[in-house]
Parts: sequence; structure tokens; C-alpha cells
Amino acid sequence: MNIEAFIPESIKRLPTHMDFEGQKKAEKTFQIIILLFGIVGFVWGYICQQFSQTMYILLAGCFVYGLYLEGAGWNREEACLIRQKPKQLIQDLPVLKIIPIESHRLKLQNTLRTPVYVTSQRRNAMGVGLVFEADLFTTEHTSHWVLQGVCLSLNTD
Repeated sequence: MNIEAFIPESIKRLPTHMDFEGQKKAEKTFQIIILLFGIVGFVWGYICQQFSQTMYILLAGCFVYGLYLEGAGWNREEACLIRQKPKQLIQDLPVLKIIPIESHRLKLQNTLRTPVYVTSQRRNAMGVGLVFEADLFTTEHTSHWVLQGVCLSLNTD
């Protein structure tokens, strides 16, 4: 079953400004998530008869558990990236809060835009694997983490 059959033409025509096919699909996925949050928020606001409930749904985001961090460690007290311990290649992350927002509106400092892949191989047989990008707080320069190959994955394989 192809999920693109359910996407309206107006969403398919949205500009994505990406060079790679996987990034293009990830951007469209983000746009769909934002649209779904808006629809759910609108319906919930209509049921409650309060427009403010719609805004709460859009701004609240969701919590995700079960992501794995590769190439770095995670300091749970300070909620930031740290150098990974020897012989520890993969680390479980705690619950993360994900808030959908358009990337051009996001202005963050001291964060690493970390790709989130489906598998630890970073792609599937079709060459697609990027789900979205998460911004993780760091005290070190981002180039250190890029050279370490830091990423998040949904499965450890």
C-alpha cells in the first residue's frame, strides 16, 4: 500500500528546496506531520469549543521513546551530547520531546542537527532511510560530532 496515494495534490506540490531524494521525502513527511497536528488540533478544538486547544496541540508536540544514539554518549543530567565511552557504540536515549516546526523558522545555538535513520545501516535496500533531523544540545563544536558520525536510529539491527 502506497502512502502517497492518501496525500492531497496540494501537499505534493509544496516546495521542499532539497537536493537529495531522501531529504525531500523527509521534508514532505515533516509537512504532513505538521498538517496532521493541525487537523487533530482543529478537531479537538471544535469538540471542546475552544480555539486555544487547537494551538496547544500544535505547540505541544509529542514524546518519543526508543531512539538509539550512535557515535556519541548522552548526559542525562544536562541533556546534552558527550564523548562516548570506550566500547559503547550504541546508547539508548531517554524520552525526547519532538515539536514539529518548519526548519527555516528554527534558530538554535549550541545544537547539532542530528539525522534520524530507520536502521543503523542508515539506509534500506532502496537507499532511503532518513526519517527526520533532531536538534540535540552540545557543548562541543558541531564539527567534532560530524566527524564522529553521530546519528540517531530507530532500530539497532
